[in-house]
Amino acid sequence: MGGGVLPTQHLTRSPPSLWLFITSLYRNGYKLFADSDVARVRFVRQAQSLGYTLKEIAQVFEESLRGKSPCPRVREIIKRPIKENQDKLDTLVQLQTRMEQALAQWSKMSDGVPDGNTVCHLIESIAHHGYDSK
Repeated sequence: MGGGVLPTQHLTRSPPSLWLFITSLYRNGYKLFADSDVARVRFVRQAQSLGYTLKEIAQVFEESLRGKSPCPRVREIIKRPIKENQDKLDTLVQLQTRMEQALAQWSKMSDGVPDGNTVCHLIESIAHHGYDSK
């Protein structure tokens, strides 16, 4: 048996449907795993690096074990986070633009002293110049 050694914490954080398929032996206090088990854990790590949850990965394994191609599900699952990430990126780009515009505007303004009606005229000036949208 070639196999390898895997830290136990990689299994304890996984749902039971993932680690039930992993077999191991104990030698000299180390937990030894078959090559197929090491490959399975490597697959889990690769899927996690693409944003798949352990629950989604378990579904992929289950389809594969039933002899059904998990590829359509894998493609479908990843579409949702891609859309969510793009929405977040768009929001961040808009925020970055507003921040850069504000800083450019503020560089032309003097420091202000609160007069009882203002807190910081720099921030308050943004609403007056059309940057008040979120």
